[in-house]
Amino acid sequence: MANAKQTREPADNPDAAVFEDEPRTGGAGQQLRAQASEVGHNLRDMAGTVREAAREQAGRVRNSAVDYYEEGRERLQRWEHGIEDYVQAQPIKSLLIAAGVGVLLGIVLRGKSR
Repeated sequence: MANAKQTREPADNPDAAVFEDEPRTGGAGQQLRAQASEVGHNLRDMAGTVREAAREQAGRVRNSAVDYYEEGRERLQRWEHGIEDYVQAQPIKSLLIAAGVGVLLGIVLRGKSR
């Protein structure tokens, strides 16, 4: 087939090449091109669907992350106010607890630096 001449199909599909030496298969070549074109369209449609689904999922994840952040921030603020209330209600006890925590941290950190 090295000496086969290459000719073009009708102008509606200039990329399709047929060799003169090969027997014509009638509508099979056109049918194959039509199926390939349909597969290409289907793949593009599927890619668009996947892209849209990914966008929707990213939006849901983003909204969940914002919700969790807000919930965590609110919990931290409640915890902070609770500590402030405790310190105001029992200042001596709070001071002794803070001193004890400081001593324990000092011992732990000193032991690791040696």
